[in-house]
Amino acid sequence: RVYGVVLSGEDSAPLEDANIELSAPKMSPREDRLARLVGRLTPVKSDAMGKYEVAGIPPGVYTVKAVKQGWICNEFNPLTRDAQTTELGEYARVELLPFILIRAGIVEGRVVKKSDKQPIVGASVELTTTLGGSFGSTITDAEGKYRFENAPPSAIGARRPQGGQGPGPMGGMEVRALAASFAVGSVGVNPVAGQVVKAKDLELEDGCAVKGRVVDAKNAGIAGAQV
Repeated sequence: RVYGVVLSGEDSAPLEDANIELSAPKMSPREDRLARLVGRLTPVKSDAMGKYEVAGIPPGVYTVKAVKQGWICNEFNPLTRDAQTTELGEYARVELLPFILIRAGIVEGRVVKKSDKQPIVGASVELTTTLGGSFGSTITDAEGKYRFENAPPSAIGARRPQGGQGPGPMGGMEVRALAASFAVGSVGVNPVAGQVVKAKDLELEDGCAVKGRVVDAKNAGIAGAQV
């Protein structure tokens, strides 16, 4: 069996109703399904004190994960933790390190044409760090709107001026958009834990077409070249 506690990374308060899920990486998909069917890997929830205990686990190597809606592990904060792997022997009782989660931020906004401010439908939108890491992608709706509900906050518990916009202490994040016949555009945003941050309208300029040929040393065309 394994036991431990789930805490808030903002104030170390216990987190209730976090799902504690176990998976066995060394199990085949069929073995994993069978284990769940017979109830040997049944998820449990943390109690009012954030505590949990999972019993009746057969020996093996397991990944234990804490999941709670609206709460995440932030890879920019090494103190947060939502998963860990442990090996269980027969009759073992293992205390895991505390799971530490933080409230996710919500980022929403619109993608519009720069020329007339009309919404762009079906634009591909990605939430990224300024260094290139990705935290998900989505497609704009009929009003050009998008929404990310699990954005890692720029700073735990921070309350940002200007609606969360502008550079952040870790370099900030960006929303990038791509749509056919438009140039790629981006806008900076700083997600705030537990808050909705509305990004500035992401205005895309009309793109231009570029044509050319790919040839070899003898000026012969090369078919199938990736450009």
